[in-house]
Amino acid sequence: PLPVTAADAERAYRSLRKSPDEWAKYALGIGADRVKLIFRHNLPAELLTAFLQAIDGHCFPQDAPGALAVLQALRSAGRFSILTMCLDKADERAVKSIFEKLDDAAAKGCVEISKEELKKLRSDYSG
Repeated sequence: PLPVTAADAERAYRSLRKSPDEWAKYALGIGADRVKLIFRHNLPAELLTAFLQAIDGHCFPQDAPGALAVLQALRSAGRFSILTMCLDKADERAVKSIFEKLDDAAAKGCVEISKEELKKLRSDYSG
């Protein structure tokens, strides 16, 4: 079932983290609106990492619009700016990879976002 609270999402992550494909399917199935709702007060650092890995490894090229929507939703999460200032090297590599893929998707017309909006989103994830 889809999570109703951040704690539900954390429990799901803990049970699925040894299966990245299953976690990615679950995490990306949550949807941007629900992500925004359940993490509005607090996004655990471990879950930000898990979302970044899921997006990087499982969204491109087939679901670039879904990746973009979740990235935009996560940006409104509680503690987001603090979390992005503290990204570790693996997370920074995932962010770099995600935005390279988004640039490619945007150039091909697969996602609808202006260059300015994409630049702002990239900046938000770069701490």
